[in-house]
Formats: sequence, C-alpha cells, structure tokens
Amino acid sequence: RNVVMRDNGDRALMVSTSDLAAMGAAPGYALVALSLPEPDADWARGLAQGLRDAAKDSGMTVAGGNITTGPVSISVSVHGWVPTGSALTRSGAKPGDGIYVTGALGGAAAALARSGLAQCREGALDPLARRYFKPQARLTAGQRLQGCASAAIDVSDGLLKDLGHICTASNVGAELILDAIPVTQGASVDNALSGGDDYELCFASASTPPDLGCQTSCIGSVVDTLGMWIDGQAVEPAGYEHFAS
Repeated sequence: RNVVMRDNGDRALMVSTSDLAAMGAAPGYALVALSLPEPDADWARGLAQGLRDAAKDSGMTVAGGNITTGPVSISVSVHGWVPTGSALTRSGAKPGDGIYVTGALGGAAAALARSGLAQCREGALDPLARRYFKPQARLTAGQRLQGCASAAIDVSDGLLKDLGHICTASNVGAELILDAIPVTQGASVDNALSGGDDYELCFASASTPPDLGCQTSCIGSVVDTLGMWIDGQAVEPAGYEHFAS
C-alpha cells in the first residue's frame, strides 16, 4: 500500500511539472494541498516519499502546502521561471513548420486498458505501468526548445487532442504521417493517437530542433488549411474530454 501511494505521489507531481516543460520553463517549487477523511500516517508517508522522489528528479523543491479533512484529494501547484519573451505557447505554429514529438506514445493508455494496472509481485512496475505511474516531465527538452519551437504542448489528453489545441490556437491545420509516429512497445496506434497520459512534448518548428536529450521524431507538418489529416485522411482530434458526461 505504501509503495502504491509512493507511485501516486511521484505521478501527481511529475504530471504537473510537465506543464512547465511545455512552456520551456526551468523548475522552481511546488505546493501540495492534501485532504483526507481521517488520519492515515502510512498512506501519507508513501505519498510524501513519492512527491519527494519526483521533486528530486525534477530539480524542484516542495515548499509547502496544506492538509485538511475531506474526501481524498491531492492538488499540486508547480512554479517555474522562463526568460521574458521566451515562453513556449500554443499559438505560434506556422504553415511549413515540422511537427515533432519527444519519446514514444501510447504506453500509459495501454496500461490503463488492462485490468488493474498490472504490477509485478515485488511492487516493481512493468514497462507499460511505469509509463503511467512514472512519467518524466521533459524539462530539459522544453528549455532547449526556447528560440526554436514556434508552438508546444505536453501530450496529456492524447496526441490528436493536444495537437488540435495547437492548431486551434495557431489557426492552422496538421498533416501527420502514421508510420512516423513513435509507438511504445506493447501499445497500439490508437493508444498513441488518442490515449493520453504520455506527458511527452509535441511541438512545431521551422528548423530541425537541437539535441533535446531524448528521442525526437518528426511526425508531420503544419498546413494552412484548418483540420487534421493522417496520410491524407481527415481525422477528428480524439482524446480525453475533461467535461464529458
């Protein structure tokens, strides 16, 4: 149980930190608000250990927060810094820009599709479950994209959904090449396109990006016609809907 909460704490902070990476920010500090229906020291200790692990991996400090009585809730607020005028946004993509992603996609969705996020007996996570519980915010990549990427976002709701946000904000369309999309071993193409929870970066750039310290793939290009296509076939920006009934 302690191990499970440690994994949850690690994930809670890292997925928030991914938003800093998507804006090219350097990590600063995090605040954590926790509510519990009753005291549970073992549960809270495991969560705190996971938060500590993720903060150490991210070069961030957990500076404080709050604990109160209520339904179980973990809220993480992350803070960072970026030079004035250098923040990556969703609104700068231009026709002709290449579309890129870091890492591989679909692993977290493939893990969720299984029964119970299967784990190994010793408490270790198998490769797909690690993609869900142990995402790595691409902080180094985000900072190296300053001055190179015209637009960027982290892939939390699915590649098509999040790329769609860039297209909407930039008033452009996207043409993707299916075979160029990196899919995590054990995941499906559908997992990669619309599964979400990968926390990789998707970005547009007019030039070949520098070494980002991780795998980087060019998966298509920005076009001036509104919409999204894969190998010439129109597609909808499918993915996680936050306010779906």
